[in-house]
Amino acid sequence: MKKIAFDSCVLSKYYKTNVDNEITKTIRCFLDKEIKKQEQENEDILLTIPSIVLSELLLDMFSLNERKELQYLISKQFMILTYNTKAVKQTIDYWQMYKIKHENKLDDFKHSRYCIKDDCKILGICKAHQIDTIYTIDGDLGKLLPSNSQMQIVNISEIEYQPELDF
Repeated sequence: MKKIAFDSCVLSKYYKTNVDNEITKTIRCFLDKEIKKQEQENEDILLTIPSIVLSELLLDMFSLNERKELQYLISKQFMILTYNTKAVKQTIDYWQMYKIKHENKLDDFKHSRYCIKDDCKILGICKAHQIDTIYTIDGDLGKLLPSNSQMQIVNISEIEYQPELDF
């Protein structure tokens, strides 16, 4: 079974209905196709969201009523990945690799130290749950993965948007 996860930057654009730009169209098109694949019985795919991504999404993006509706939608479409002790260990490993590789410098990253720690948590959760691919639009997430990682990071902004054509 192919397991894929999504970063909060992807999901916030997918669920925010008042935003309509090219990257949002690409994300909606891509995610709609993946959800349809998962719903088809012959597709062997599992769509997931790391628990930290869900909390980022619900805390930062939506009102109370929107959060309730969003939680319902997400629970129907995605499996939520827990932040368990195995994920904690993986998170620590990613953080230690980051510190060694970058010698405690943030120069290579657009984000703060706290955001980098959150990205390490996302990777830790995904590795603990044996996720194959993480979809994001955050270019820094992939910088935290070692070159020999089995997990793949795909930047959706690099996927060409192609609308559905009705014949």
